[in-house]
Amino acid sequence: MDASLAALAGAALGVVGTIGSAMVTRRGEARHQYDEARRNAYSACTTALMEWEAAVETATSRAEAGDAAAARDGLATANSLRGAVTQTAGAVMVDGPELAARSVKTAFADIAMWADVLDIWITFGLPEDQTQNMITDLRLKAKASVEIFTDVAYASLHGRKARKELIEKGQRRENQLMEFYRLMQEHLQHTSGDEPQVRPGEPLP
Repeated sequence: MDASLAALAGAALGVVGTIGSAMVTRRGEARHQYDEARRNAYSACTTALMEWEAAVETATSRAEAGDAAAARDGLATANSLRGAVTQTAGAVMVDGPELAARSVKTAFADIAMWADVLDIWITFGLPEDQTQNMITDLRLKAKASVEIFTDVAYASLHGRKARKELIEKGQRRENQLMEFYRLMQEHLQHTSGDEPQVRPGEPLP
């Protein structure tokens, strides 16, 4: 190969190397931007969910204290936060992954159900006895769903080790939930004298 061809080949290899390096850099930048967008979406959604949950909790506490007017005001505040949750949850569903999208939908639905049932009982009479049990059950489910979403978001952003921690935490939560229902079953048997059947995932009688 004469000198001119060798120089041309060397230049071509240099161009290819430069292009390859630029493509790797661009991919790295795109990945960083994607991760940053997901981080921002998860953060905004978690904040909105927790603010909404806290507002419904405030309204619930006021209802349990027997203050219907204050409970109604608290619920109005909670309802004003629902739109922000809808918007931020939409961003999470777009950015994904699927598990994050499903978990935020569940968290939204559970808080909405809690708030809607509370609204009915405030409107038609403050909750007592069986109704309080229903609201307590919805409250626990909503809080657990928000915690699950935050765990999924964390695991999605922090890789394999975080996902393993999430699985282990989920198993502990399941065991704790089973223990909760076992203790509640015992409590109901002692207080009612009968043997009601309570299964995990069902509203308490």
